[in-house]
Amino acid sequence: MFDVRSTSGGQFRNCYECINVLAPRGTVAKSVNKTGAVRVLATSDDASVDLPMVVLTDAATAGPAELFAVSLRDMCGARIAGARTAGKSSIQSTPQRLADGSAVSVTTAMLLTGRDESLEGGIAPDVELGSEQLTPDMLYDPDPMADTQILRAIEMVRAMVREAGGDPGPAITTLPGGASGGGSGGNSAATSNSNSGSSSSPGEDSSLAGEGDSLPADDSGAAESAAEPDSDASASG
Repeated sequence: MFDVRSTSGGQFRNCYECINVLAPRGTVAKSVNKTGAVRVLATSDDASVDLPMVVLTDAATAGPAELFAVSLRDMCGARIAGARTAGKSSIQSTPQRLADGSAVSVTTAMLLTGRDESLEGGIAPDVELGSEQLTPDMLYDPDPMADTQILRAIEMVRAMVREAGGDPGPAITTLPGGASGGGSGGNSAATSNSNSGSSSSPGEDSSLAGEGDSLPADDSGAAESAAEPDSDASASG
């Protein structure tokens, strides 16, 4: 179970690397500019993880986290649970400083998934778990056993394991309403990877690649920069 609620920052480069570890060979992301020209930004290689997966999202899930969620759904058969995401898909150049001390950033393209779908409007979850926002305590001092959405996502993973004929392991808690939740013991599910405390600080850039940090274009799963030379493409609403 992957928790990307309230994850709105981070670099797309790192997102691509995480997807590449989990997903089989395929196209991860593309860009389309104002002329309609489509460019492949990232692909994944043959290595993959074949386990049931659930990705938790909320209204503050944006940019790289949205691409992560939808890529796991499309390429790994993961289920998205929670609430519709923010819908950030603009690729922008690195802010350029002007003489008066201000700066300007130009939208150069729109981000597309490997299936040519835009993130505009957000990603609808496969299973609605409500639109409850994470509180500061939940974000910076998370307690998974007190988080109803995490517990329900764990139960979803356990159900997927049972559907696949596996052993979900012993139940570890009781959900509100009497439904049982469970752990990831035995040969069950993808390892829980909570990112609840990883939302970006104000002004943090969700970069496609660091400045001067170009990504090679080949078939090994590496991504290439979507921006023009010397620019840093970032997603924004």
